[in-house]
Amino acid sequence: MTLGELRESRETLGNLSFAEWCRYFVKITDKRGRLIPFVLNTMQRKVDALGAKRLILLGPRQNGKTLHFLAAAHQEIVLAELFGDRSLNIMVLLHDEKATLTALGRFALMMKLTPEWLRPEMKHDSIFEKTFARTESRVFIQTAGQVAPGQSYTNHRVLCSEAAHPKFTDELMAGVSESVPPPEFGGVLIVESVSYGPEGQFYERYVSVRDDGIWKKMFVPWWWADDYRRGDPQARLGTLWGSEKALMEEEGLRADQIRWRRDKIYELCPGDCQEGGVGEAIFQTQYPEDEVTAFLGSSGKPFIAPRTLKRHLSAITGTAKTCELKEENSRWTMEAAA
Repeated sequence: MTLGELRESRETLGNLSFAEWCRYFVKITDKRGRLIPFVLNTMQRKVDALGAKRLILLGPRQNGKTLHFLAAAHQEIVLAELFGDRSLNIMVLLHDEKATLTALGRFALMMKLTPEWLRPEMKHDSIFEKTFARTESRVFIQTAGQVAPGQSYTNHRVLCSEAAHPKFTDELMAGVSESVPPPEFGGVLIVESVSYGPEGQFYERYVSVRDDGIWKKMFVPWWWADDYRRGDPQARLGTLWGSEKALMEEEGLRADQIRWRRDKIYELCPGDCQEGGVGEAIFQTQYPEDEVTAFLGSSGKPFIAPRTLKRHLSAITGTAKTCELKEENSRWTMEAAA
């Protein structure tokens, strides 16, 4: 269907899927600085397919969740203004001011590049908030630690990004949660972060998700990112590390993904970038490969006592199996209990 045909039918516009909407109307800047249509990556497609209204995501930095949320906000706001049937508050809560300004800048660019015949009129435009004229729907960005948002008004869609950061206190998260309508009324709350270790409200929230509850959780391994690749996918790599061999055999990773992993480990810790070194341990927290190692510290030691960590392992993995935590040369390893 062409843009001209879409322009002639409001009903067709309202029935577009999120992926279709992004392809037609959302443009983003890629890592080369080019303006391109927004095409969902693997993680974004999985989140879209899950359709959870309460979701906690554990994954790598720069996994595209904020961009995904802003694109969804674009669709929601444009359609609300087009039909005049909803007035929405959509909030993104981030851990620092620089990230805050970057996020709203991305949303502003999406709106600026929306076709003129579809672009809604703006009532208020600032670096922290965009309010639209017809329904007074708004998208606003706030920084954790500077405000206690959500306790005096309703937020229909909320993303808490980098939510394991210490600025996201229990009190703050309680206020945010109370501001979002229940799922049956359409309220959406998404909490995502890289791991900050096995403690704090994000960790407790993640391991406490029940299969029969309204909250869903999703672990996002780094290889779901389509651009975490380097070189020829069929290239020879020489001697493989044990961890590399396991990733290729068990997860189907290719040579270009393993090459990217090696280069990133070197960037994180050039002085100890060998197999089992500090660099690999840091990599596995910043770019996790499984839920358990994601919650271990960058030194390879747990942030909390082994006995406490063992208590939570079955909650993380969803099994009743236990394991033994063993220390050798100041490095922790996990082995199945006999």
